[in-house]
Amino acid sequence: MIERIEAYYGKELGSEEKRWAEQNLGGLTGDCQDKFMDTIGNICKKGKGCPDISSMSKALQAVTGKAPRVYFWSVCLECGTGYDYRLEMCPKCYEKGLKCTDKEVKVSDFPPPMNVIRYNKTFLKYTNENGQREMSCYNCEGREFSYCSNFGNPNWDCRDYRNCKCNACCSMERRANSKLKEQKGEKHYAVPLRPAG
Repeated sequence: MIERIEAYYGKELGSEEKRWAEQNLGGLTGDCQDKFMDTIGNICKKGKGCPDISSMSKALQAVTGKAPRVYFWSVCLECGTGYDYRLEMCPKCYEKGLKCTDKEVKVSDFPPPMNVIRYNKTFLKYTNENGQREMSCYNCEGREFSYCSNFGNPNWDCRDYRNCKCNACCSMERRANSKLKEQKGEKHYAVPLRPAG
């Protein structure tokens, strides 16, 4: 698609536009590619240069009927650390003994940078159904680069389970999610939140 867009406009796309096109336009079928080219030609006329991400995003939404994926994350106003938007507070400030919940939200057409902190457990304090306080990623020594998108998924067959530093917590989450699945007959990957005791 990139070659087609560049041939139509007679100019080269910018590096960010190319990256966006690779991620979002690569899976379009031949018919959808033709529709996309017609639509982008109407949105961004030839004489005005190559289309930007916003124009291509509008064209893709018009062709497929759904908007391309948008990514967002938090940035701490105190120290500038990027972290998962679901986390209660800035992890770097917490490490320094500070509580900072003030943040700015970053929105992007691209996945967050690798230095954005993500945890498997997004809460700071949690008490399980037995009244025991569970370990939080905020206080765990093995938290660095430990995020897993399949954490607690009872249907996931993990190859790295024995070597994973999060296997104990993951195992508990998997069991809890299996029970929920049996009770409701549906897939669930989360445990209901309970107030900290």
